Amino acid sequence: DDVVTRYSKSWERRNHHHSKNRPMDALPMPRSGGKDSSSVPVSGGPTKHVGHTKHIRADGTIEGELGNPGFSNSTNRNTTHGVCMTCLDKKLSRIFDRLQKLATRLDSLEKSTIKQDGFESTQDSLATNVKEMMKSEEEQRDDVNNTLQGLIGSIEKMRMETREMVNKTEARILQKSSMADAELLQNFRNLSASSELKERTELKEEIKKVRMALESARASAKNQTARLSNLTKSARKASSAMDMMMKTAAAPA
Repeated sequence: DDVVTRYSKSWERRNHHHSKNRPMDALPMPRSGGKDSSSVPVSGGPTKHVGHTKHIRADGTIEGELGNPGFSNSTNRNTTHGVCMTCLDKKLSRIFDRLQKLATRLDSLEKSTIKQDGFESTQDSLATNVKEMMKSEEEQRDDVNNTLQGLIGSIEKMRMETREMVNKTEARILQKSSMADAELLQNFRNLSASSELKERTELKEEIKKVRMALESARASAKNQTARLSNLTKSARKASSAMDMMMKTAAAPA
């Protein structure tokens, strides 16, 4: 009753219905057919609510029910009409339709949110994979560098040991040989030079192999970097597309 009374008074303030301050020819006239909406009002001409047989008076009672069919002349003269129930039903129907549309819209937004959550999860997984690939690339690069440094160190150590052995042997020969052994000493030096040349050749081959392995590792790293760049671009495009979908879904109907 309080809600009906408040709605009735609000309706009166808008002056939508006939008030007691209007002339009598503007007031609804008695109906000859009671609650039948097809009944025609008597003399006085049609009003805005012709066919609307059920009203709520300002005092909260319902006109058109409980033995009081149609409009009452005495009521029209002495009180102000409150709410037209027929109009109120139409307004409530429109409100319910609007609420149904809003509920549908909300459901659509919730589904879009679920899709976005799934997309964000995919993005997180992609970022994790990219980080793991970058970490693997760095580990491979470190392995190649460590292998190269170890090989260079081993070669240098072998060269030093060979040189030291040659020097010791040469000193021993000089000590034990005489001038007649000069030819033998020269032959030994030639042999040593030949051995050193062979060693240098082998060293160059090893360095060449190491360089080729390093170039292959660099090419592999470059390809992986290109793949990571493509994955990042694809992720950005997918993110932009999802943002556009969210903006479209969030736009008012």
